[in-house]
Amino acid sequence: MTRSLSRRDRRLLAVLAGGSMIAAYVNTLFTQTVAYAADEFSVSASGQGFAAAIVRWGIVLGFPFVLLADRRGRRKVIVALAWAAPVVSASGALAPNFPVLVATQTVGRPLGITLEVLIAVVCIEEMPRTARAFATGASAVAAGAGAGVAVGSLPIADAGEGAWRIIYVVGLVWCIVAVIITRHLPETRRFVEHAAAPESGRHIAR
Repeated sequence: MTRSLSRRDRRLLAVLAGGSMIAAYVNTLFTQTVAYAADEFSVSASGQGFAAAIVRWGIVLGFPFVLLADRRGRRKVIVALAWAAPVVSASGALAPNFPVLVATQTVGRPLGITLEVLIAVVCIEEMPRTARAFATGASAVAAGAGAGVAVGSLPIADAGEGAWRIIYVVGLVWCIVAVIITRHLPETRRFVEHAAAPESGRHIAR
């Protein structure tokens, strides 16, 4: 299957896989650590459930970024999200109370979800027709690895009250991947072509 991928395609897929790992870690972070945080802040099970619902409803914050990607380009938005998602989520480590923690993740988690959506868009636009399923699968495997890092970090939270905050700080390691994405992610050829011929692009969109 990889024979149908050019050198550029393979490099792009590797960069996108890194982005999928960021997105999955951020998306998994709160659900895996909320019980530990709730213990520190003395929040009931019903309070945890309500918080989880609020964080999930935060997905509406992702829509403006999707629209911006159509207007300004996939690359610019993906790069911004690759930085913002781990940084905003990591800010939960500084939360003085449970509502502030929930607020940070209500913003951070949707950034991660939106990042994953735009990565899927780039896969569709850039990968050869005969390799799109492979590229999607590779992205999913990478996402599983990213989520695995979050789950694998849970023993840290058992070290003592407040140790769950360390797992949020660990998320800052994804900034290394954000640097790679910033340097090596190209704009999709399809977006470039449509930007160069806006009338044609609008006609196709209709």
